[in-house]
Amino acid sequence: MVGGEGEDILDGGAGNDKLYGGNSNDYSVGGNDTYIFGRGYGVDTIRDADTTEGNLDVIKMKEDIKPEDILIKRTGNNLELIVKGTSDKLIVEDYFSQYYGYNSSDPTKMVNKVEEVRFTDGTVWDIDYVCKAALTTTGSEGSEYISGFNDQDDIINGLAGDDTICGFAGNDSLNGGEGDDSLYADVGNDVLIGGAGDDTLVGGEGEDILDGGAGNDKLYGGNSNGYSVGGNDTYIFGRGYGVDTIRDADTTEGNLDVIKMKEDIKPEDILIKRTGNNLELIVKGTTDKLIVEDYFSQYYGYNSSDPTKMVNKVEEVRFTDGTVWDIDYVCKAALTTTGSEGSEYISGFNDQDDIINGLAGNDSIYGYAGNDSLYGGEGDDSLYADVGNDVLIGGAGDDTLVGGEGEDILDGGAGNDKLYGGNSNGYSVGGNDTYIFGRGYGVDTIRDADTTEGNLDVIKMKEDIKPEDILIKRTGNNLELIVKGTTDKLIVEDYFSQYYGYNSSDPTKMVNKVEEVRFTDGTVWDIDYVCKAALTTTGSEGSEYISGFNDQDDIINGLAGNDSIYGYAGNDSLYGGEGDDSLYADVGNDVLIGGAGDDTLVGGEGEDILDGGAGNDKLYGGNSNGYSVGGNDTYIFGRGYGVDTIRDADTTEGNLDVIKMKEDIKPEDILIKRTGNNLELIVKGTSDKLIVEDYFSQYYGYNSSDPTKMVNKVEEVRFTDGTVWDIDYVCKAALTTTGSEGSEYISGFNDQDDIINGLAGDDTICGFAGNDSLNGGEGDDSLYADVGNDVLIGGAGDDTLVGGEGEDILDGGAGNDKLYGGNSNGYSVGGNDTYIFGRGYGVDTIRDADTTEGNLDVIKMKEDIKPEDILIKRTGNNLELIVKGTSDKLIVEDYFSQYYGYNSSDPTKMVNKVEEVRFTDGTVWDIDYVCKAALTTTGSEGSEYISGFNDQDDIINGLAGDDSTYGYAGNDSLYGGEGNDNLTGDDGEDILEGGTGDDRLYGGVGNDYLDGGSGNDYLEGGIGNDTYIFGRNSGNDTIFENDRTPDNRDRVIFGEEQLNLIFSRSGNDMKISLTGAEDTLTINSWYSGRENRVEEFKTPDGSIITHNQVEQLIQAMATFTEQRGMSWNQAINDRPDDVRNVLDQFWVRQQV
Repeated sequence: MVGGEGEDILDGGAGNDKLYGGNSNDYSVGGNDTYIFGRGYGVDTIRDADTTEGNLDVIKMKEDIKPEDILIKRTGNNLELIVKGTSDKLIVEDYFSQYYGYNSSDPTKMVNKVEEVRFTDGTVWDIDYVCKAALTTTGSEGSEYISGFNDQDDIINGLAGDDTICGFAGNDSLNGGEGDDSLYADVGNDVLIGGAGDDTLVGGEGEDILDGGAGNDKLYGGNSNGYSVGGNDTYIFGRGYGVDTIRDADTTEGNLDVIKMKEDIKPEDILIKRTGNNLELIVKGTTDKLIVEDYFSQYYGYNSSDPTKMVNKVEEVRFTDGTVWDIDYVCKAALTTTGSEGSEYISGFNDQDDIINGLAGNDSIYGYAGNDSLYGGEGDDSLYADVGNDVLIGGAGDDTLVGGEGEDILDGGAGNDKLYGGNSNGYSVGGNDTYIFGRGYGVDTIRDADTTEGNLDVIKMKEDIKPEDILIKRTGNNLELIVKGTTDKLIVEDYFSQYYGYNSSDPTKMVNKVEEVRFTDGTVWDIDYVCKAALTTTGSEGSEYISGFNDQDDIINGLAGNDSIYGYAGNDSLYGGEGDDSLYADVGNDVLIGGAGDDTLVGGEGEDILDGGAGNDKLYGGNSNGYSVGGNDTYIFGRGYGVDTIRDADTTEGNLDVIKMKEDIKPEDILIKRTGNNLELIVKGTSDKLIVEDYFSQYYGYNSSDPTKMVNKVEEVRFTDGTVWDIDYVCKAALTTTGSEGSEYISGFNDQDDIINGLAGDDTICGFAGNDSLNGGEGDDSLYADVGNDVLIGGAGDDTLVGGEGEDILDGGAGNDKLYGGNSNGYSVGGNDTYIFGRGYGVDTIRDADTTEGNLDVIKMKEDIKPEDILIKRTGNNLELIVKGTSDKLIVEDYFSQYYGYNSSDPTKMVNKVEEVRFTDGTVWDIDYVCKAALTTTGSEGSEYISGFNDQDDIINGLAGDDSTYGYAGNDSLYGGEGNDNLTGDDGEDILEGGTGDDRLYGGVGNDYLDGGSGNDYLEGGIGNDTYIFGRNSGNDTIFENDRTPDNRDRVIFGEEQLNLIFSRSGNDMKISLTGAEDTLTINSWYSGRENRVEEFKTPDGSIITHNQVEQLIQAMATFTEQRGMSWNQAINDRPDDVRNVLDQFWVRQQV
């Protein structure tokens, strides 16, 4: 039964009924509801969620039920009113729920409330009476959530099931009963008893008692895991309790947390054990134990040996016989720590002498301060000492042992171990450390970076290793002490490194040093003994970094692998061996032999010998690429050496660098070749060659033909028969230069007549001064002449040819080429240049800005082009010479430009001029001939500036784009085409047609013809009797007239009859509209003065109206419309004959 809004009475009668009043389960809000109950009603259930303030919901018991007949019971959060001795009961659901957020002990704040229970004898039970009668709560046999009252002393028994019980504030007693229960205390002194099962008990603020009972329970006191702050908590433990775990993170100063053992556990029954950082209190002979988590952790930042500073602490363990264990007692009893068989993290106490045994597993063990003994046991363990004299024994496995401050002993035991003493890898600074090594230890590695002055680090060999058993070996910068006949060896990393900044031959300055190696027979090896025994260094078969000693004469053999070998100061001998090796000399007279492979050999200060051996090697002497300044270096080359490359940038005056050919190469075996700026010494009939990079470069600023000024020079090439080639001999033998098939930069000699062939590739070729011949070959090449009479041939490809001072010949060849003569684009001033053009040359472009008076630049057509084959065309300001019937053409840029300020019709004043075009039949075209043949100019599809000739009748067609066209003097015809164009006629009787777009037309002086075409155009006739064209689709045009010339007669010619023209005044302007169209013609400032008017208007039938009659016509139109009561447009449509009569009074027809 569901009540609604109002005072409802719900009587279920016999049967198990559901009675809903108010808005429970989203039903509508109720009023003051009454629920009836009596004997024989069965089990009725009420849900009343009425939240209306002041409402009074009531249970009315029938006359057959007296107050003494009712048992009040709380089951979970439900209220049960049970009729004793019967099966009848009335249930009020969620009567004791958490007050939906109120969390208050005020029962009037309960939401699912029925305010009163009334009996016929007048007895009334209110909510307060019912709640106090139901403080003891008993759960069901199932899993449930049960909550107590706030600020009440609840007694809650969960019974069976996995229950969640919340006591809220008050001194509550919570008993989970059977099952895996979760019990939560709050403010107050609470008792939490888990009962049977794996329970979780969480204390709150107050002095709580937590008793897990049987099962593996979690007991949380204080604020562990974010739970509320606790007080003085007591944890109960006894036999049969299983494995219970305490976490107590209470940091309140002065609090006392206690473990109370039950009577069946005596002090002698308990084994105190540390496992990792946990305390275990084990009941001997049983599986029962109590674990306190993180009892031995690092005190959460305190890092102190004061046990009172421990955070996860339980201050006392108490027994019934009166025995009390405090933290100090427990910690001392647990100094010896034994790990488990698994992998774990174990830490000791600060400032205590810990003994920690990790047992099996990959353990991480931290001793902290104190004289600790750390044993890794089996597994790959990591042992870390700290301040103190510690003993670290790795045991079996690949272990890592790290010493600290103090005199530590590091014994890796069996396995390949890492032993770190001192501050290696950032570990703390060490003291006098001792490293133990013996047979069966495998391959151990020491890193000791202790820089403390006076410290003595020692390797102690066990009794089973004698001095004669050890082979001392340097591998790279490492020291290896190898036990002969075994695989055991002890490696000291970076023992021979660069002394970390000391750069000295004093072995006591070595940083990664272990000062002594000691044997049980009393033998001691110091650093000096070890270093001298290891001066000859042999690398491994792999790739490695090897360095020699400073100021020692090292012998280093890299063997196989791609090795990097540094000799440092001294007269060193460095052998790369097999592989692609890098050998670096320093101060001293060094020998560098690359061996097989593509090696890099770098000399230093001194007289070095560089022998690359087989392979394509790089040989650097002097200071090339920033390497140190060299001395008199010698480069060795022979047959089978492959392609070796020398870079020698030694600028020291008087130095003599030499190439020495081996006995199997004679002078006649060598071909001298220049490729780009490189010198190539090629062994004829083989693929062997020696390249000297940049041998012919621009002398690095000297710009001189003196070969002694060359920087990247090797002064001599010597042969075993006594022949010597100096630089002068080599340069003269290499004047002809041939490039490669790739792209490259090639430069000639200054003041020499170079011949340079670029071959394939996009080459850049610079001839410098001299009468040079530059041939680009295939590819998009750039050829640059200089002073001299040069020949530049582009070859196939899109080339750029730039002439210089002198009479140059520029022949682009096939491809679209750029030919620059004179000083165009800032290039040097030219002389009498010749441009070659022929069939198949593509589209070549000339720019010639030579302003030298009297110079004669010429275009020479090849024999396959006759005068009649050429079409002369002006496009913009460019001249185009088009080979008819082909796509070949020669463009001369800006040939017709504005003569750079001369503004003259004299073609000899043109700047970007080529004076003549010559043909093989003797025909010569001069500038005057070309200009007259090119009077018709056609623009491009883009926006551009186009000018005509002065005093010539130009025809200029702008085509598409926003063009600016200037006719200059003459009767010019200017056509804007598409776009927003500017057309200026200048002097003469010009024709200006704007075409499509918003154009501006300026007639200038003369009787001009102006037709804006479509678009909104601006038309200004200027001085003279000008004619303006306007008609339908002309757009909104504006005429500006300001001609004061006496008897001037400007005219507008319409494309419409008079009937379609409507004259009107618009401000100071005259406006002419077309009927049925949006086109308008505005004559600007018509009413400002006579000079601003157009004198007459004409229609296609020859009718004319003058400017004086226009005003009379406007007045007549106004009178007509006023008399007829209609607009002029209406009159044109409705009374056209009357309109014509008006018009005929002013328009005068002339004989056509």
